Amino acid sequence: MSKPALFAAIRTLRGRTGAPVGAVKAALIEAGLDVDAAAAALRASGAAAAAVARAGVRTATDGGVRAEVLPSSGGGGHGQGRSVDDLPAAGVVVEVAAETDFVARTPAFGGVLDAVAEAAGRVLRGGVGGGWAWGGHCRFGGEGRDGVGQPGVVTIPPAALLAMGGSGGGGGGDGGDGSPSRGVAAALADASVALGEAIHPRRAAGVVAPPGGVVAAYIHGRVGTPTSGGGGGRIGVVVALGGDPLPPGSSTPPRPPPPELTHLAHTVAMHIAAAAPAYLSTDTIPPCDLAAATAAAAATPAAANAASPAIADRVVAGRLAKWRTEVVLEEQELLSASGEGSRVAEAVAAGGRDAGVDGLRVTAFVRYAVGEGDGTEGGGA
Repeated sequence: MSKPALFAAIRTLRGRTGAPVGAVKAALIEAGLDVDAAAAALRASGAAAAAVARAGVRTATDGGVRAEVLPSSGGGGHGQGRSVDDLPAAGVVVEVAAETDFVARTPAFGGVLDAVAEAAGRVLRGGVGGGWAWGGHCRFGGEGRDGVGQPGVVTIPPAALLAMGGSGGGGGGDGGDGSPSRGVAAALADASVALGEAIHPRRAAGVVAPPGGVVAAYIHGRVGTPTSGGGGGRIGVVVALGGDPLPPGSSTPPRPPPPELTHLAHTVAMHIAAAAPAYLSTDTIPPCDLAAATAAAAATPAAANAASPAIADRVVAGRLAKWRTEVVLEEQELLSASGEGSRVAEAVAAGGRDAGVDGLRVTAFVRYAVGEGDGTEGGGA
């Protein structure tokens, strides 16, 4: 083979995949300068690297999180998150694992996050209508305070994301040359080749607001250079708010929520990112976690050495009440200048009344932080 032909093929394949020169040259020589065959070989090697990471041979403990509101059928676009027409407001949050934070800060990795989030949105929209029963995850005293397993949260298996084909346009999963998205698996394989690390979707979940509700997303600690307004961060939150349901049999369609509720939902999302609640309400604490918290309170010296059982019961009750203010979203004090010391439930209800929405409350939330949890909340890879 001639050197000019080899150099031209290297330039072409480098531009298509972004893979290192050495890997590109080796693949082209192996394929006899067939660019398409060499590109397929490079993608296969990237997919193998991701598979190795999922098998635990190469540990991908870093990465990034992407949270976004799904566009509505009314043309609202990302970020508005208000229920209109036939689609309820919804949002997704995904975590994509990488081996180092250096890779997680690259624009290429941001594009992968965008592609995975876009695929999660399509999975969520395709499954709206059922399948989000409370899983009752027991996690007292552990990591992974993310809201998954709570009512209104839809877990999305990573396998479902990998099976998603290209969207036919937009999103961060294109081939880097403006072509339509070729699908999550191909985008991950290309990124693994280009960045030289194992990259794979670790977990994903979504929330769907009640009719007339609102959804907000928040990303904290942004990393890298956002692509197409996307990219990710270290913490991602989606939260859904909704008011009182319409009476049974009502023929009146729900009103689109007032725009000011979007700001309120965003405030709650920022609070969730900072306060890391584990549960939505006291009613959603799994019995196993409540039993563990009760046992921990009873084992404290103040309760164990109490003068009488009645005093011990009061000590346990007081410690449980304090614990609930730390881990239950509705019981936490809203971390906002406008909250004025109010509990989240009170502040949301008051904001709803000011906007003319009765009974406004948080109906679901998900909070992901890079590396937290065991990565199985989304159903496994």
